[in-house]
Amino acid sequence: MTAKFVLLALLFTTVLNIGIAQAHGVEVLRSVPADKAVIEMMPDQIVAQFSEELDPTHSTLEVFDAQGNSLGQRSSRIDLNDVKHATLTMVPPPSLPKGAYTVRWHVTLLDGDASEGQFGFVLGSNSSNSAVASQTTNRFQPWMLWSAIAVVLVSTAGGVFVIKSRHSVD
Repeated sequence: MTAKFVLLALLFTTVLNIGIAQAHGVEVLRSVPADKAVIEMMPDQIVAQFSEELDPTHSTLEVFDAQGNSLGQRSSRIDLNDVKHATLTMVPPPSLPKGAYTVRWHVTLLDGDASEGQFGFVLGSNSSNSAVASQTTNRFQPWMLWSAIAVVLVSTAGGVFVIKSRHSVD
C-alpha cells in the first residue's frame, strides 16, 4: 500500500507542476508576403498565420520601412474565416515605393502568453535592398524551461522526502 501511495504522490506532484514546464512560443507558419520574398506588387492584405489561437484584442501587425520608420499604425484583425483564429491580417499602407519592408507582429495567445517578432519582404526586384533580415523574438527564454524543470525536480524530491519521513514515523 505504501508503494502505491508514494507512486500516486509523485504522479500528483508531477501533474501539478507540469503546467510550469509547458512554456511555449508562438511561430509564424505562413505569411503574405512570404518572409524574405521579393514581390512586384503589394498584395491586398498582409497576412500572418500563427501556430496558436490569438487573442484578437492584443494582437497587431505593423509595417516599417528600411530605415525602421513606422508607416503608421493600421488596423489588424483576426481572420474569422480561419476556424483556429490563428491568422492576423491588415490592409497595407497605400502606394508603397520600391524598397525593403519589415512587418513586426505582437500577439497574445488566449492563455495570456505574449510573443513578438518580424518578417520582411522587398517590393520591386530592382530594389537596392536585395536581402531582408527576419528575426523572431519570443518572450520565452531557455532559462525559463530550465527553471521549470528545476521546480518540478525539487517539488518531486520534496514530496518523496515528506512521504518517506511520514512513513518512517508510522
